[in-house]
Order: sequence, then structure tokens, then C-alpha cells
Amino acid sequence: MRKRTQTLAGLLALTAAAVFACGVFVPLVNAPAMGLITTRPPAALRPKVMTAAITASALGGPLRRLAVGPVYEGSGLGTMFAAVVLTMSLGAVVFVAVALRADRAGGVATPVVA
Repeated sequence: MRKRTQTLAGLLALTAAAVFACGVFVPLVNAPAMGLITTRPPAALRPKVMTAAITASALGGPLRRLAVGPVYEGSGLGTMFAAVVLTMSLGAVVFVAVALRADRAGGVATPVVA
């Protein structure tokens, strides 16, 4: 029983460190991502792109809360923190993969001037 408690404590500490790292680095990813969203589309599509991005973000909040409740109730706080870390890490990996692909394709995307 003691070994299991130590393992859970270690997992919780690792998860807490990962959540802290996400809190530090997510703003560093959000700024360039929003910059790409706002400058890359042609000027005529920018309002529609921004409306879609903001709508998706606004709709995601209540949907996330509906999903988190049952998972938290059934699995506990540690599982929820691990899920947050996993999804944030997955998002970061996807962002880096797209950025590297754009870099290999001939450089950074240039904004479209209106």
C-alpha cells in the first residue's frame, strides 16, 4: 500500500509540474497562433475566420465543462490534471509539426496585405 501511495504522489507531482509548464508556455503558443489566424487569410475572409475562431472557442467552454464533470466525478482530480496535460501537450505537438512543415516548405507564411 505504501508503494502505491508513493507512486500516486509521484504521478501527482509530475502532473502538477506539467500543468505548471502548460501554464507558462501556452501563452507563448497562443500569441503566434492568433497572429497567423488574423494575418494569413485574405483580407476579405479575415472577419469570417475570426468569427469562426471566436465562436469555436466560445462554444468549447460549456462543452468542456459538460465533459469534465462526469470524468472528474468518476476518476478524480489527478486524472483530470493528466487529461489537461495530455491535451495541451498534443496541441503543442500539432502546432510544432505544422510550423516545421511550413518551414520545410519554403519559409514562414507571409501575411496577406489588404
